[in-house]
Amino acid sequence: MGLADEILKRKAPSNKLQDGATDIDKRALGKSQHAENKFLDLEPGAQEVTFAHRERRVVHQESVPNLTTGQVTLSNSTQRIVGPRAGRAAIKVTMLTSTADVFLGFADVTVANGDLLVGSKGASNFYGYSGELWAVSAGAATISFVELF
Repeated sequence: MGLADEILKRKAPSNKLQDGATDIDKRALGKSQHAENKFLDLEPGAQEVTFAHRERRVVHQESVPNLTTGQVTLSNSTQRIVGPRAGRAAIKVTMLTSTADVFLGFADVTVANGDLLVGSKGASNFYGYSGELWAVSAGAATISFVELF
């Protein structure tokens, strides 16, 4: 479910104008070419988002021809998981054996600035990234990775 669907689900669309609506608001409402374009009552501090339509698009992605896998045992020191690879489509990192959290990022990754991989067997993070990926853990941990390229 996309963000637009969540917004529409939380607040039922209404074509009623609130007191104080400008002439531009009234003209926009009157000239809407899409039945789904309606003004939503926004909560204070919320930004208005306009959706031209609620059409769903299916994106076809070609399968990648290669993949490689590996496992890395981590401790309290930063370790490179994979090097850069031109043409890498994605990398998936999965927790194998630990209750210790793992933090992923660049070469300067720490437990304070890394992307969290929860210390629970089977937890995984997915990155559409072709550069180096580094990790550090808050204790002993073993992770696996799958590179798609």
